[in-house]
Amino acid sequence: MKTLSFKDIQFIIEALAALLKNYSDRIQQLEALENYEDEVSDLSNDSLFLQELITDLQNQQTQELSLIVPEFDLKKMPLQTLIKQGKTLSIEEKLILVESLTSSIREEYKAIPGLVGKMYSKIHSSRAREWKEPQRHRGHKDRSYVS
Repeated sequence: MKTLSFKDIQFIIEALAALLKNYSDRIQQLEALENYEDEVSDLSNDSLFLQELITDLQNQQTQELSLIVPEFDLKKMPLQTLIKQGKTLSIEEKLILVESLTSSIREEYKAIPGLVGKMYSKIHSSRAREWKEPQRHRGHKDRSYVS
């Protein structure tokens, strides 16, 4: 059997999470109806199994990452040292590290709704204040209109 990469496992986790959401939605629909207790029970059992699979795969990712990235204090380490250590990693290990950092950042910002939009509007409004109409020389004729 093929050994799954970090990205492969992440893809499977996302697919299982989508399936788990579909199961949850279906359970909610069936609970409102009568005579579907058996199907609700089966879906509930399958949902528990899917959740266990997701947890196992996430734990596997965490273990792989802990083997790649040793415990150290990033704040105390100079940037050049981090770059040197990064150069010793294989390309797959670098991709795992990037994916894990990206995922953790996404999760953090999902918890703070609207933060990214607010940050963008602050940056955009501050740049808009700084922007000035370009200066043209005296002999310039504006040919932007069609006669």
